[in-house]
Amino acid sequence: MLTPAEERRNHKRRELLLLLPVYEAEGNHVVGALGDISMTGIMLFSSLPVMIHEEHALVLQGTDLQQIMRYKNAPEKIQLRAQSRWRTMIKPELYKIGFKFTEISEPTLNIIRDLVRQLWSQRSIGNSFVEMTLMIEEIFDVEKLYEISDQVRELPGVIAVSLRAENNRMMNVQYHPEQTSCHQLLDTLRQQQIQTRLVRI
Repeated sequence: MLTPAEERRNHKRRELLLLLPVYEAEGNHVVGALGDISMTGIMLFSSLPVMIHEEHALVLQGTDLQQIMRYKNAPEKIQLRAQSRWRTMIKPELYKIGFKFTEISEPTLNIIRDLVRQLWSQRSIGNSFVEMTLMIEEIFDVEKLYEISDQVRELPGVIAVSLRAENNRMMNVQYHPEQTSCHQLLDTLRQQQIQTRLVRI
């Protein structure tokens, strides 16, 4: 059971994740709120049951990035083309939806790299969540590595997953220690015949 202080940290951290809206470019309506972003994709919390394998033109507004993320020099908007890859209901009328980028410019990738660093820095405040780094020991193509990261992201207790830009076989995983553990996550991957070892926790 969480202490009052842990509850407050958990609430603050959840607000950081849920306050940044992500829009559909066509119609400019809100699709969901930022839950996780990496160099390869984005995860949203959404009340919309988005269909799997749909192509979407998503937009992050520069004013939101400046005000909510305190991200200076943000462009007017960041456009992302992405395909929905998975969807999990976390409570009635609220979903976690994973998107994989299908088209993205180099300048936008540089901005996302900065956002990833900033999000992970914000999440490191307090100790409600635990971060670990896994090494996938087998050689897989990039598409398979994306699939593995999507599988890990859907596991109970997992908050965020990010493949390292410098070595995409290295996976950063952030999880809630009261819902899972590093050993459970490793066992789950090994049961799927994915040889993985713990690098850092």
